[in-house]
Amino acid sequence: MPELRTEYRSALNRLRQLRERAGLTLKRVEVLSQGRWKAGAVGSHERGTRILTLERAIELLDFYGAQISALAPSLKEDNHG
Repeated sequence: MPELRTEYRSALNRLRQLRERAGLTLKRVEVLSQGRWKAGAVGSHERGTRILTLERAIELLDFYGAQISALAPSLKEDNHG
């Protein structure tokens, strides 16, 4: 798989942080979504081993109760990275 852009990898990391802050394990996401979001697929998206389309990212953010802006870099990240 080609090297992922730093910005994309950072957005995937923020997606994982959103899930963890919600107190959700990958398995719990699968259970609560009634199988809509498979634990393996979400984990693969978070690691960047499976491409996450914008449409699917928005759907997952909706599931987490977050806005698309949650994936944007913070000012701290923007200034240092």
